[in-house]
Amino acid sequence: MSIGIRCDLANPPDEASTDDMSRLLAYAALATIAAAAPAKGPVITSAYTDLNLDRCKQLERGEEGDWAVWRCPGIAGVSIYIESGDGRYDIDAGTRDKDDLWSGPFDDIPKRVEWRLKSGKPFALIYRLTIATPEHPRTSRLLVEKVGRGSTPGCRTADIPGATPDANLVARQAAEKILTKITTCLSRR
Repeated sequence: MSIGIRCDLANPPDEASTDDMSRLLAYAALATIAAAAPAKGPVITSAYTDLNLDRCKQLERGEEGDWAVWRCPGIAGVSIYIESGDGRYDIDAGTRDKDDLWSGPFDDIPKRVEWRLKSGKPFALIYRLTIATPEHPRTSRLLVEKVGRGSTPGCRTADIPGATPDANLVARQAAEKILTKITTCLSRR
């Protein structure tokens, strides 16, 4: 867009044309600013919660202590649910889901989880499970959970080997796919 302005010093503009020129310059300035401003999308950020079962409320427990469920404080009013059974853990956010995707070998509960937030509202949880079985190599996996809301449970949407190059970045990208509404929940294999 180009705007040409002509000024004739021999014949100065009258008052009406000065107002028109001022208005034209104001529109031109606004158009330039609007064209140069980047398009703003939702602000995606991370926040972290430390996990400590001693600070969580135990909701259920097996008679022999072989399984249990805890509700832990999360972020922005969204709780974390930790289910343990036979030395394995499954973690949900917002509401408990029914997927119970346990790992094969024993694993350790993470000490910290990462929340992905859109404009301050949590939409995904990322956590790392570390294999704790002595006969297996010490490896880990990054798991991505969609946050459940109300009567709609979340679900696991990604399972990334911890040795993947840039695994944390890959997990964040997988989490952000939840916002596109084209993610699928993982199921038992």
